[in-house]
Amino acid sequence: MLCISFLVVSFLSALAFAHGASASPADALCGFIAATNIEQISGYSQWSCNSSGYTNSDPCEQPLWAGVRCSDGQVDSLEISQSNLNGTLASSLSGLVSLTSISITGTVLYGSIPSSLGSLGQLEVLHLNTNLFTGLFPSSLGSLTELQYLWLYGNLLNFVLRS
Repeated sequence: MLCISFLVVSFLSALAFAHGASASPADALCGFIAATNIEQISGYSQWSCNSSGYTNSDPCEQPLWAGVRCSDGQVDSLEISQSNLNGTLASSLSGLVSLTSISITGTVLYGSIPSSLGSLGQLEVLHLNTNLFTGLFPSSLGSLTELQYLWLYGNLLNFVLRS
């Protein structure tokens, strides 16, 4: 019964989030936490979510979560570099609509770059260099009109050029 309740709560939470329901910054980061080993890395122990995928800790309140910068109570920057971070880049980061900078470099993130990052209309900096990303570069990132800096070297990405 507990397992079924967890699945129903998880499904309803994901459905509400996908349809634009307001989520806290911590809740939006829970997908990233679940997709990586960040809780196990020294200095990142405050990155934590419960089994329902939510946390009572706000990354924008003291103590601030390592690698997180906030403005007006919203996460506007993620910076994690040269660590043993391992896992995939979760599409849930697109729920952090105030992000202006994502800099996750020199880690061991693998898989594809989520196309949902193309919905981050305020994103100015995307540094994902020196990881293990593979697959096609998401064409949705071409819609990031505010993007000024894009660093992707040191990955195994494929690009399709259109004329």
